[in-house]
Amino acid sequence: MQLELSNTAFWDIDMTTLNQTNKNFIIARVFMYGKFTDIKTIIKHYSKQEISEALKQYRGLDQYTISFAKALGYL
Repeated sequence: MQLELSNTAFWDIDMTTLNQTNKNFIIARVFMYGKFTDIKTIIKHYSKQEISEALKQYRGLDQYTISFAKALGYL
């Protein structure tokens, strides 16, 4: 994975196995469990449309993540 992310959101996964095909999973996991610096990295790396689509497609978002994403304008 090319992104410099903390392992906070990926405690159960070997981060070296993640790649661009896991984009939606990476975005959703960082928004749910990542540090704020990780979220800023995601926002810099992916377009607003890519983030929005990834969050809309991910079924496991909790209410806090949905509210946070809405406040940032991604949902």
